[in-house]
Amino acid sequence: IVHMFMPESSSGTEVLTYNIAKSLQKKGYEVSIISAYQNNTIEEGSLHQEVYDNLSVYKISYQKTLLTDVISRDLHSIKVTDSLKDLLYLLKPDIIQFTHLKYISAQAIDIALQQSSRVFLFATDYWFACPKTTLFNSNTNFICDNKSITASDCVSCMINVNLVSICANTIGKFGWL
Repeated sequence: IVHMFMPESSSGTEVLTYNIAKSLQKKGYEVSIISAYQNNTIEEGSLHQEVYDNLSVYKISYQKTLLTDVISRDLHSIKVTDSLKDLLYLLKPDIIQFTHLKYISAQAIDIALQQSSRVFLFATDYWFACPKTTLFNSNTNFICDNKSITASDCVSCMINVNLVSICANTIGKFGWL
């Protein structure tokens, strides 16, 4: 289970997930990949299946949300987790391995533990500790110091990052550069 997958996204975590899946497939295991994908034109939690390089890939849709909803969506998105629960019930996997939970929901771990006794997590970044996944403070341009960081520091950092992103998208959208 991964937050995004190929062909829409092919960064480090997706490549790691792909390589693990292909390695297991080569050893004779039946492998399925479950990922999230952004689609604001269909209902959140909608599921579709595709094949990527002979791998079954199930994609659960999520919708882009406002900054205020990002953390709550990533911690518990009811429509996404309901789809995941239904899919895992149908697939009945012997082993469930997570490489990233963003867009899927942190609740996916509990769901997986209900479906399989063997659940593994490969944390590929700092998502569990930092909504940006980097532990890099946008306000100070330094790596976060875990000893003195507060919730308000995280909120301030996220607002700063999202304001820059919103401004860049607006400028690009209206061709102001």
